[in-house]
Amino acid sequence: MLRLSQSVLQGFTCTAVNGMKTESFRQLAKAMKQKNVKLGEDQLRCLMTMVTLQGIPKDLDSYPKDLLLFLSPSDYATTGSCWQYFTNIGKANLDVLQRESSQRKQLLLEALACLVCGQGDTLALGGGELGVVQCQQKCTAPSYSGRPPSAWSASTLNELSALIPVFGHSILQKIPKVVITIVFPQTYPDGYPESLLPELGPLISLITLDDISKWKINSAEQLAALLQNQPPPAAAMINRYVSLGNRLTPAALNAIGTTYVCLLNATELNPIQIHSSPLLGTVLHAFMYFLSLILGGAPGIDLKALGKDRVNMDIETFLKLRKDSLLDLTPTEVKDLLGVNLSQLKTVQNESPVREWIQSQKQSDLDKLNIGLSGGTPEGYINFVTPKFQSM
Repeated sequence: MLRLSQSVLQGFTCTAVNGMKTESFRQLAKAMKQKNVKLGEDQLRCLMTMVTLQGIPKDLDSYPKDLLLFLSPSDYATTGSCWQYFTNIGKANLDVLQRESSQRKQLLLEALACLVCGQGDTLALGGGELGVVQCQQKCTAPSYSGRPPSAWSASTLNELSALIPVFGHSILQKIPKVVITIVFPQTYPDGYPESLLPELGPLISLITLDDISKWKINSAEQLAALLQNQPPPAAAMINRYVSLGNRLTPAALNAIGTTYVCLLNATELNPIQIHSSPLLGTVLHAFMYFLSLILGGAPGIDLKALGKDRVNMDIETFLKLRKDSLLDLTPTEVKDLLGVNLSQLKTVQNESPVREWIQSQKQSDLDKLNIGLSGGTPEGYINFVTPKFQSM
């Protein structure tokens, strides 16, 4: 099993290993840890089921740490203490579990219970706000007084540092800010865990540019969550996202939004300008949306070029285009610009600037669009458009 490549192990399914003996399957799982194979939630659940089919192994530390997310401290008891369990959980990929899932919340409750068990058979966490947890076992852990997060000192948080990735937004916000500024840089000198970034909220104001330069912002969803904080160091976050080699896809541009799109520099915009990019059409579509809102719309010559790239502009963006730019387009060019959204033009034919554009076209040319537009110039008539000048 150990000779299997990482890519082969990464693609395993329960169906593929159906009928394999438990011991052989356990060897397979251990090989996954050795080769640092990243698995999804369904794969890990399958792994947990197969590994524990004949009981909980006594050497759980030999298996992928992410597997522990689907076990409990009591399952780990034959391997080590609950404190060791949560130390390993802190190194696992918590993003495998959905942020608001009951399983993730249960992990937090069990983590805090581990810290204070021994003081009684039951405990109320966070002044009772997190509920009551039954102590299942005695466990060896650093000293902990059971104080609420608002009363934690730097030494307290240092003792709990292995559990920080498990803490939810509500707990992190109650820890004194001074404590966080002392402990976080010491705990994460190479950058915060990805699972911790969405939980920062208002704490983002405590983050330095040096901290951000070490973050692993690898998805548009992560970028969007970070930019929702007020006020975010947006330029540094966007720069970090791009510097990691991530593309400015429509999802990323949507995350950046109209508020921060002007922070993009020439280097960051370069992927949008490369015509060989297979994402060009959709990226230009997203960027055109922001251009129409921020700059008041693109000139007609740019709209003609965009139409050739099949951007499938949505009708809402189309209605925001400058009137003079739209009047410069032929029906064929409008068809190319709207693409799959062309039929929606009929629903807004009486709205400006579409109404004025229709009136400036020959009805015979409009008929070629086959969407039922009316109001164009009949054959044999000439439509004169009188230019309007603003008074100085």
